[in-house]
Amino acid sequence: MLSLVLLHAALAADPAAEVQALLTGTFRLAESAAEIPPRLDAATERAIASLFIAFRPLAKYKLRPEVQPCPSWHIALTATHFSNHCGTGEDFQVPVEGSRTVYDDGDPYKATVMVGTRSVKLDIMGEAGGKTTSWKVAADERVSVYTAIVSQHLAEPLAWTTWYVRE
Repeated sequence: MLSLVLLHAALAADPAAEVQALLTGTFRLAESAAEIPPRLDAATERAIASLFIAFRPLAKYKLRPEVQPCPSWHIALTATHFSNHCGTGEDFQVPVEGSRTVYDDGDPYKATVMVGTRSVKLDIMGEAGGKTTSWKVAADERVSVYTAIVSQHLAEPLAWTTWYVRE
């Protein structure tokens, strides 16, 4: 019991340690698989609505691989690094202070991390656009994951939120 009180006191004294404890672990999707596709479809339709009608099917096709819910997030946050991967994907690491350059199809993207009181935000941005993912711990300890894809071709971001619980 005393060790729990001491741990709570230590976490309260160091906000960074609190967010590290809250967001380090494995989080599984807390929503029904049937609920998510209609929301993602609606978000995609809103984002591509400003495109010329003939380009919309191609835009949907190009965006489809990026607009998928992650079945589970594996997250590790330390004082120096943030790493995450979706499902069984590869681990993606970024320093907490500073940035990392990553390449996709030869194009450079700058990856940066911002750590909040109960959240972490990962931006991966390039010249033509990019992706923002934010993990935020709610009062009930569920984690909301907000994802936004921005592009020079889209008038507004393609954005959606999904909910996760700790495994």
